[in-house]
Amino acid sequence: MSKITYKENLGGSLTVFKQERSQYLQMSFYVSPYYTVNGKIKKNGMFIKSLKPITLIKKARIEARRIYKEFDFNKYDLNPTTTTFDDVAVKAYAIRKKEFIAKSKIKLKERLDNKTSADSEWTRYLKEIKPELGNIEITNRESLEHAIYDLVDRLRTHGNLEGKPVKENTITKYLNIIQVILKKAVADNFLNTTITNPPVSRRLNPRPRYRMWEVKKITDRTMLQYRRTEEKFFDECELYFQFLIAGTTRPGMETLCLKRSQFNLLTDFKDKLEIMNVSVPSTKTTDDFMYTLRPDFLRLHGHRLRNRIEEYASDDYFWFKECNTSRSTLNERIRKTFVRFAKEVDVYYFNGRERPLTSLRHMSQRMMVADGVDIATVAEVHNTSETMTKDVYLHETDNKHIIERHKKVFAKSIARIKNS
Repeated sequence: MSKITYKENLGGSLTVFKQERSQYLQMSFYVSPYYTVNGKIKKNGMFIKSLKPITLIKKARIEARRIYKEFDFNKYDLNPTTTTFDDVAVKAYAIRKKEFIAKSKIKLKERLDNKTSADSEWTRYLKEIKPELGNIEITNRESLEHAIYDLVDRLRTHGNLEGKPVKENTITKYLNIIQVILKKAVADNFLNTTITNPPVSRRLNPRPRYRMWEVKKITDRTMLQYRRTEEKFFDECELYFQFLIAGTTRPGMETLCLKRSQFNLLTDFKDKLEIMNVSVPSTKTTDDFMYTLRPDFLRLHGHRLRNRIEEYASDDYFWFKECNTSRSTLNERIRKTFVRFAKEVDVYYFNGRERPLTSLRHMSQRMMVADGVDIATVAEVHNTSETMTKDVYLHETDNKHIIERHKKVFAKSIARIKNS
């Protein structure tokens, strides 16, 4: 090595120096024990660079400080041979996405623009989990445990990284994502077992139903918008909302992706009754689901449905056929339109709870129970479980329901009081 003729320390490990066999100044500073050059770790961890063509010490100082300030030290914080939580996460979700696609082949064939739940989970991971756990060595169980508890504490007390409050149910979703990654770590022999999640109070979040007079205010407001703008979207929205009220389907992609071929008009000649049957190849919970629409919907809007069955090609979308945007973009616009109009006519909130588009499904189940249909059948035709029907869809908090339940439970006591 050539003899050093000049050396000056600029603070910390940052140094400028000159060797006798070179007219140009050089610089050096310590990076980390994991600093690599051309893929190989430098044993001394030092960054060394010629400042050619600089020959003046003053200019060398300025350039050395600039390079030092802009250097990416974080890149070399970890041993490149160490596997991090994020490394395992990338592999885990590459498999998870394929798993969701394999389970949803029929859905994805019809919904080429629709992302799977794995994509949504990955977005959550990138936004909230990776910043906290991403750089931790996957074999460092203790650090992972502390980081997971710290993440939950942060979500509870300060919300997400944007400062928005996070509910316990959402925290559970984050923990489920972490478990997917930890299970991959176990499968790859980085961990012996997964790490137990911190305790979370997960509660069902029932949505209050709408009443018919309330949804009429929303559909009337939708038609008013159509008359004002003459935009066909709002005319179609009104019919679509009526369809959701009359059916047992889930609002959203499941319904917006229906094709004309999936609608079939049946006739009961004995009772001279028309029945609109809808076939869904794949739903959130099952395959080959079928449901029929309320008779009063056909009475009021049947002519528009018959025209579509006669005029549309079998592969045409039954709803919003002329819409040029993706189905997922369309779904978001419909959802926001419903919420906007519900707020404008002052029916969106009930007992402090929001009532989005999915609350129409709650209304449908409550109406059937009021008509005397048993809960098992109500759950079956709505493609859900009896538990969900009882705990979520039929959950009521209004005074009228409380009075009705009270009179039913204490019927004999009330009768005795009246007769005394």
